[in-house]
Amino acid sequence: MGRFAIEHGAEINRFIARAGSEAGEEMVQEVLDPILRTIATGDLHDGATIEEVLYSGLLGGITAMGINTVDVAYNKISQTVANKKADAFTQNEQVVFDKIVENRIA
Repeated sequence: MGRFAIEHGAEINRFIARAGSEAGEEMVQEVLDPILRTIATGDLHDGATIEEVLYSGLLGGITAMGINTVDVAYNKISQTVANKKADAFTQNEQVVFDKIVENRIA
């Protein structure tokens, strides 16, 4: 585990930072939403509880980790394929891969 962390420390830090950033954004949004609704409508809206704020942060962080996992895997596969020799794929495999890269689905 230590060697993996040393070799991929920057990627791990980015992964954690993105998840933390998304969690923080969701928590701030949960706090600001009732305030902004009160300002916009003139009706009094109850503020978010600490449980609601933490839950929003948890969901935001988990969602970001899922999305980032797909992004990291896609980038790693693309990088690995790009580093291989040109004849790494058969012609048909290369056509399929090129279509996947052109129509990247996240």
